[in-house]
Amino acid sequence: MAGVRVLYVENCSVTRERIQQLLESWGANVVAFDTLDAAKVAHAAGGFDVTITSGTLQDTEDGWIWASDLRAAGAKVAVMSTGGRPWMYEEVPHINEDDHFRAVRRHLAEFLGIEQPTPTQ
Repeated sequence: MAGVRVLYVENCSVTRERIQQLLESWGANVVAFDTLDAAKVAHAAGGFDVTITSGTLQDTEDGWIWASDLRAAGAKVAVMSTGGRPWMYEEVPHINEDDHFRAVRRHLAEFLGIEQPTPTQ
């Protein structure tokens, strides 16, 4: 995963920091945002291999909608969320934050198509 550029948007600072640390421990270059508007501006500028977004940002489901739009445009995108729209689960890969941290690590590795690295944390 070394060198993979990940755009990550999550409004919960604890989750954002933990997932960013995990991805960086695997060698990813992560640019993280706490708002969808900021993430959209960065995404439009280009240069990202993968986008991971929370499904629910600022109490709306805009993350799900944005992920669906990105996927329709051919982008590699996943939603990390504790809930959301079940009818979208097949369309957009979904990583459930309620899973134990090992399961989140496994799901991310599977989504990114990499062998699951040995945890450093």
